[in-house]
Amino acid sequence: MVARGTLVLGRSDEPPGDLVSRTTITRQGRAVLVEELLSRHLAPYRILDSVLALGNDGDMPVDCPRPLRLETGDRLWRRLGREAHETAAVLDPVWKALNNAAE
Repeated sequence: MVARGTLVLGRSDEPPGDLVSRTTITRQGRAVLVEELLSRHLAPYRILDSVLALGNDGDMPVDCPRPLRLETGDRLWRRLGREAHETAAVLDPVWKALNNAAE
């Protein structure tokens, strides 16, 4: 399974506001990802872009960034940015490579 999420806090030139985001992902009763994000911890950035690959351990193209390897062996790519196009430019190749591998 491959999932992508983009968290955008406020519009350009707006303050991000206050947000607490809690995520828990489990597989067969075992935690894969448990996190709590507070918007103030992302400052000065307002974009958090993520790609999560569960059970997909294929090779990635050389030009893709390295992932965070979770305890389960699954992979998570993350980028912070001030604008969505900045993070998309980095993670779009990851997303495309994972989806092409799944076909």
